Amino acid sequence: MAVKCNGSNNKMNILFITHYSEFYGANRSLLSLIEGLRKKGVKALVVIPWRGELSSVLDRRGIKYEIVTHHWWCHSLQGNSIKLIIDILLRHYQNAKATFRTVNLVKKNKIDIIYSNSSTVILGYLTSIFTRKPHVWHLREFGSEYDLRFDLGTNLSYRIISKSKAIIANSNSLKKYFQKYTGAKNVFVVYNGILSKRKIRENYQGYSYRKNKDFKFAIFGKINKNKGQKDAVIAFSKLLKIQHKVKLDIVGGGETQEIKDLIKRKKIGNKVNLIGYHANPLFLMKNIDALLMCSKIEAMGRVTAEAMILGKPVIGYDSTGTSELIIHKNNGLLYKNQKQLVFYMDYLIKNPAVAKELGEKAHLFSYSNFSIEDYSTKIYAILEGIKRDA
Repeated sequence: MAVKCNGSNNKMNILFITHYSEFYGANRSLLSLIEGLRKKGVKALVVIPWRGELSSVLDRRGIKYEIVTHHWWCHSLQGNSIKLIIDILLRHYQNAKATFRTVNLVKKNKIDIIYSNSSTVILGYLTSIFTRKPHVWHLREFGSEYDLRFDLGTNLSYRIISKSKAIIANSNSLKKYFQKYTGAKNVFVVYNGILSKRKIRENYQGYSYRKNKDFKFAIFGKINKNKGQKDAVIAFSKLLKIQHKVKLDIVGGGETQEIKDLIKRKKIGNKVNLIGYHANPLFLMKNIDALLMCSKIEAMGRVTAEAMILGKPVIGYDSTGTSELIIHKNNGLLYKNQKQLVFYMDYLIKNPAVAKELGEKAHLFSYSNFSIEDYSTKIYAILEGIKRDA
């Protein structure tokens, strides 16, 4: 399939299907894509599973959407019982019913391409079968980072995904992981677009050592054992034995009781701030000194990209997408264990000139890799090639 953009002015109607209705990373990236594609004449219709913050955002932005209740085709690793089997059958039955609605939406809105915004939903693929419209699958997660397992197993599910006209992965790490199961050739790597090039420049703060204030670390993301909030708290408690003018912000929704109990056991409640979900993480990030990315498995890491845009140094766990974005001791720091994490946290505090240089290089990297213009242009070229070949 040819994907070179030839400057065509042909209009496209795209049906985007998203897997949840909150406004976390995947949907933020989807919104950036839609806004970038709008400027190229693409009309978007978004299918969301229920009303939530995303629907409010779409209303404010004037983006058309429909609520069609549908379910994931994956489940928690903990499930292994008759109850799980019944749950799987019920979800797929409801997805079959939802397909009738999306088929009608495709016909009514003269949709050219169906676009699934996550590997966790199959509704887009089912709709493409009945409408014979080309389908694009955007892979944004490993699944295991959220303790998810495909209902049909990884091998079969990835073979189904590979039947799409194009598969877009948000990192080379995710592409390699997917190709390990399928060997598919129609996989394109496109990093998420965060801001326009102009806004990336405008949001750059530079790094200034706040000598008379506590050095503030932060970890962002929905609270989940695989996202590393627990690791961040443990490392921070060890850091407090050698550094006293430090604080830690934990930003993200989810189940917090285990983290609260850990903070209490470590007796560091006066140094750790549990903020919860925030609609504008970039705003909060402007008030920190360094970001911790402690996720063991990260497809890309939108918050890493956001911190880099601001010029904040990032200390990230050395694996998958994180080690793809961070070049150790060039535009950030990578660690492999708790001891190294504590060391690099202390190192940033003691070496403000190094922190500043890391932030500057991180910002330059973000300008070249995370703009909405580049993001939407690359995906538009893929979509245009699909439409031309249809």
